[in-house]
Amino acid sequence: MYRRLDKSGYITNELIGGVQEFVDFSLSQPGFFSHEKIKCQCSKCKNLHYQKVECVCGHLCQSGLTNGYFTWNHHSEECHSRVSGATNDVPQMDNTNSYRDMIINAMGPTRFEELKEVRGESESMDLEASRFYNLLCDADEPL
Repeated sequence: MYRRLDKSGYITNELIGGVQEFVDFSLSQPGFFSHEKIKCQCSKCKNLHYQKVECVCGHLCQSGLTNGYFTWNHHSEECHSRVSGATNDVPQMDNTNSYRDMIINAMGPTRFEELKEVRGESESMDLEASRFYNLLCDADEPL
């Protein structure tokens, strides 16, 4: 769904199908749309603005999707832990931190991913902000 255009420069059928799936899912979630408007996950709106469904479809086809927004948490989809190659019989614990999730939801997933990338360049930020962002990033690291 993240590949927008085919080799000829036309919108792919995969994108059209994905956009329709996203819209259908969003509209099926009570409390996650307002007056026939849903949060637009295009690369410009980044889940910050509610738009009419037609506008969301247009934005997604024109601008593409917000990078890294694989779990539609702004549209009530549950987060699932990605564990690859886990062969232990130890039950996986739900390590979700509601405060961390609240902050990431407020910031938007793309902004949080940007912070992970800039983590090494935190000297330019003030010390307290740098510590805060480092703590958020550390919360994602397995123990």
